[in-house]
Amino acid sequence: MFRWKREHVFLVLTALLLSACSDSPSEQSASPAPATPPVPFEYVGSTACAGCHRAQHDAWRVSHHARAMRLPTEANVSGDFGDVTVQLEGTSTRFWRRNDDYVVDAVDRDGAVDTFPVRYVFGADPLEQYVLDYPGGRGQVTTIARDVAGARWFSIHPGESIGHTDVLHWSGQLQNWNSQCAECHSTALVKGYAATTDTYATTFAEISVGCEACHGRGSRHVAWAQTPDNSVASKALEVVLQASDGRWQRDEGARISHRTPPLSGHAQTDACGRCHARRTSQTDDYRYGRPLLDTHRPALLSDPLYWPDGQIRDEVFEWGSYLQSKMSAAGVACSNCHDPHSAALKAEGDALCAQCHDPAAFAAPAHHHHTEGVACVDCHMPAKTYMVIDPRRDHSFSIPRPDLSSRLGTPNACSNCHQDSTTEKLSAAVANWYPDGRHRQPHFADAFASVDVHELMAVAADSTRAAIVRASAWAALPGALTARQQIDALIEATRDRDALVRFGALQAVAMLPHEQAVPIAAPLLTDAVKNVRIDAARIVAASDDKLPEPLRAPLQRAIVELISAESYNSDREFGNLNLGNFYAQRGDLPQAEHAYTAGLKVAPDSVALRVNLADLFRHRGDDERALSILQEALAHNPSEAAVYEALALTYVRLNRYTEALDMLNAGLVRLPAELRLQYLRVLTIDSTGDRLRAAQEAARLRKAHPESELIQSLQFN
Repeated sequence: MFRWKREHVFLVLTALLLSACSDSPSEQSASPAPATPPVPFEYVGSTACAGCHRAQHDAWRVSHHARAMRLPTEANVSGDFGDVTVQLEGTSTRFWRRNDDYVVDAVDRDGAVDTFPVRYVFGADPLEQYVLDYPGGRGQVTTIARDVAGARWFSIHPGESIGHTDVLHWSGQLQNWNSQCAECHSTALVKGYAATTDTYATTFAEISVGCEACHGRGSRHVAWAQTPDNSVASKALEVVLQASDGRWQRDEGARISHRTPPLSGHAQTDACGRCHARRTSQTDDYRYGRPLLDTHRPALLSDPLYWPDGQIRDEVFEWGSYLQSKMSAAGVACSNCHDPHSAALKAEGDALCAQCHDPAAFAAPAHHHHTEGVACVDCHMPAKTYMVIDPRRDHSFSIPRPDLSSRLGTPNACSNCHQDSTTEKLSAAVANWYPDGRHRQPHFADAFASVDVHELMAVAADSTRAAIVRASAWAALPGALTARQQIDALIEATRDRDALVRFGALQAVAMLPHEQAVPIAAPLLTDAVKNVRIDAARIVAASDDKLPEPLRAPLQRAIVELISAESYNSDREFGNLNLGNFYAQRGDLPQAEHAYTAGLKVAPDSVALRVNLADLFRHRGDDERALSILQEALAHNPSEAAVYEALALTYVRLNRYTEALDMLNAGLVRLPAELRLQYLRVLTIDSTGDRLRAAQEAARLRKAHPESELIQSLQFN
């Protein structure tokens, strides 16, 4: 299922995630099994598995994975296509049949009503969407969806009127099946985007999520099964996802089971995370058994995707939550709770948790302090509803913290039921029940909410915390580190055994002065994980002539990987923006200009692309061309503060202070709360020679905004 919310349509900025060092043993253990039979790895389809694995195949056939994407047939379509016109949020959409085809009449991106055949049915429960054939090989996903159980049509953007020029319109890039959805609803996707023609030729090996989407290409295993040879490693499977190679046991007197031997790898978590993470794809060449960071860039625990305490906020799926959890640290894998073929829970209700947690200790009033009607998941896996009707549970398995809600405004499970009580009262109850409970311990939420360097450093350097929390703390640092002790801790993080920590730490490295960042990042050009290598290359790329000879070849290889990863997303604004920024950093201005202008073809309203393109012309000394580009940006985006700022600064550079002031005033009419525009306005007034007026304006702003360091820096003596 796919849906974007308006407030989460972000510009991807220049600095991306970074990391370093060689792979940890756990990462190496997830490598693909040795290829013994002389048969090439090829996709054979899920039906080839049924002969030997009938029970697993039958369980899979009724799963959400098997029904993730289907052809539009009588058996697969639950929506009413009996010539029904649906009026929702000011939009009229007609669902009807043309002979055997399912078709939809809808407003296209040009504002005209046209007829579009349904290419695929998308999802099965609790809702269906429809992938419509669109020119250029595109599949576009409808934002009018079908509530399967409720037998009704509904908008996934309730209360919003989405016009054809809106970025959330069904015909736009954000609802594009080829780049946004298809990878996780099919097997072995090849996106097939051609930037020269702005068209797609998307293919896949199997419709829906088949056996090989998780287990890898099956040709060698099928060949092995025909003449079994126990000497062949891993039965010739491309990847082994066994999290069941150990056992869980609860020692006498213990309340929680432990895994023996400890889980040695992350192959299963990374395989599931490929689709159950908020992430960006970088290649069609997925490597089974390799770390997720080799092919995808996962989101860390940042606002507005997550609350400061790590609870789910936006549609982030499960991977980022799960990695925070004590379950993950203990070696619990996805298949310990979910049947890997049916995707159903292995037990119902509290019995699922009782697999490892002693019910006498935990499913008892002495633990939960409720008399009846409370389940483990109500407190430890609160649900949030996405797509209007799709509740999903938080997989961080955290304890309720109403005290954090009081301080930081985060949600808490207690308030979900006790809506008539204050968080202060709920906090007091928790403190009374658990006088020595975890609520007495520091939580990383305070550091993430305050964005305080020292607090974030304490979290980032705490090796007892989950890797994703430490990585997120490094990435959240608000500025460059200056203290020697802090920089030493950062260098140590770039050598961490967990690639995710290295991944986050390099974001902090990127904020250091260039001459300081390069020697820290350079060793990571040979990292075992691709996204670490290419992010190291972003930092080092402009200093290739200063690198030691042994690192120059690794840099060139990492640059090739970087360009390939960004070019894969040349159908998206951020891919072109990142490419342009990379070339600009290298001093290759023609290539940077090409990337920015290519980006404007796929994202004509992009502020970031136009601002960066204008800056390119400014560097060339062509300020008039820069002004023209920024004026185009203003026409496309009259409510973007960055455009007013860029225009004003360009006028200032040309000593056209009156026009700069006019631009800032115009911006503040539309955006009166933008403090940076207020700040620049004061400086511009001073530049006109009216120092008294500038001082008066500064005094007024300092009084009105005592919390703003930027405004408080406006001092006129």
